[in-house]
Amino acid sequence: MDHDVMWHAQGYPVPVAYVVTPTHDEAGAVSGAVVMVQDTTERERAQAQLRDVIENLERSNQDLEQFAYVASHDLQEPLRTVGSYTELLVRRYQGQLDPRADQYLHYMQDAVTRMRSLIQDLLGFARVGRQETPLERTDLGACCAPLSRTCAPRWNRAAARWNGTPRTPCWGGRPCCCNC
Repeated sequence: MDHDVMWHAQGYPVPVAYVVTPTHDEAGAVSGAVVMVQDTTERERAQAQLRDVIENLERSNQDLEQFAYVASHDLQEPLRTVGSYTELLVRRYQGQLDPRADQYLHYMQDAVTRMRSLIQDLLGFARVGRQETPLERTDLGACCAPLSRTCAPRWNRAAARWNGTPRTPCWGGRPCCCNC
């Protein structure tokens, strides 16, 4: 199929695609041709719109990647501070207060650990577009085990459950898959 421009009777160009098929006489010699012409104006307009949408999406993805990268780095410093003070409180006061206070300190440590993991996952997500980590066959059950332990109390309240089989295979980069 060839592409060309034909001119409309009113003087404006019309993009077209055409196919030329030879016709043969009884002896098998080429005696003529059949030319099929199709106006491709709408297709070209749609392709141009698609190119614009793709460009905007790529630009938006780059902006989102940059935001995720900056946000993950900016969140690490306050989290280190909270983690340090939590550890100081645990070292200094664990066992000296009532059991409920010890439980609260444990909750704070767990929350800091989870938040650190989420920030690392956000950083990993920001790197996905750069494909620094090759995709590998990964056990989804193993990836989501920490998630199911973390979310179990909320899932129980909502009567939700994990239905994935223990060895559900998937393709993913290890850093981005740690906490699903």
